[in-house]
Amino acid sequence: MSMITLSSARSITPPHSLVARIEAEGRRRQPLLWGAGLAMLALMVPTYAAYLIDDRLLNGINVWTKPLKFEVSIGLFLATLAWLWGYLPEANRKGRLLNGYAVAATIAATFEIAYMILQAGRGVHSHFNDTTALEGAMYSLMGLGSVTMTSMALVLGIALIRHPRRDLSPAFRLSVVLGLVLTFVLGTAAGIAISANGSHWVAAAASDAGGVPIFGWTREGGDLRVGHFFGMHAMQILPLLGLLVAGNRWGRSAVWLGAAALTALTVATTAQALAGQPFLSFIG
Repeated sequence: MSMITLSSARSITPPHSLVARIEAEGRRRQPLLWGAGLAMLALMVPTYAAYLIDDRLLNGINVWTKPLKFEVSIGLFLATLAWLWGYLPEANRKGRLLNGYAVAATIAATFEIAYMILQAGRGVHSHFNDTTALEGAMYSLMGLGSVTMTSMALVLGIALIRHPRRDLSPAFRLSVVLGLVLTFVLGTAAGIAISANGSHWVAAAASDAGGVPIFGWTREGGDLRVGHFFGMHAMQILPLLGLLVAGNRWGRSAVWLGAAALTALTVATTAQALAGQPFLSFIG
């Protein structure tokens, strides 16, 4: 009994060793995107320190809340791209166009976070701010940068279609491709809806105070960030589903069904927001 317990204990990978292995694997798959993603997540430390020290408010919440949320979101986005890059055949990971997009996406992400930090330090808006000609131009550049980042998902998805790895489960390979393509289609469409509306609020006060915990979605009216959230996370949600059903003969059908459900959820929550209705207002 004790020998079995000792043997099992020895087979458990220590958490620090597992983290080191994940970090090394991510760096091997796509070092630029992986490094940029980790850098964004590391920025959360000084940003959170600023959050604790600085009590200024913008739209009813701390001025550093928005940079913190975007550091998490963009960091995970870039790190996920780097990880999914590894599902390309080794010979196809060095393509000039593909790596050029990776550079462009990294530059766009760095610009967006840097500008948000700058504006938070000034105590003013980064998005939808055309108070001065310069700020209006910077916001336009942020929009261009956002499309550049999401188009990286589409380009990688197309590359995976053109250069499939035969050693991957068909269901999992499909889930990765659909996740990347839908991230571009749904995430970009929801982002355009926010831009066209002039803010993420619909029939609600321009305040994030008292919103849904963690996410901050308003409970007083519509919030277009809900659909944007579901669309942008297709690249994580669908591959996780693909992993769960990879060994089943109905796996591909389950992935297609999951993709359809996620698309319907994104469209429905965006329509709900445009109608001025809050999402799950009973939470919290």
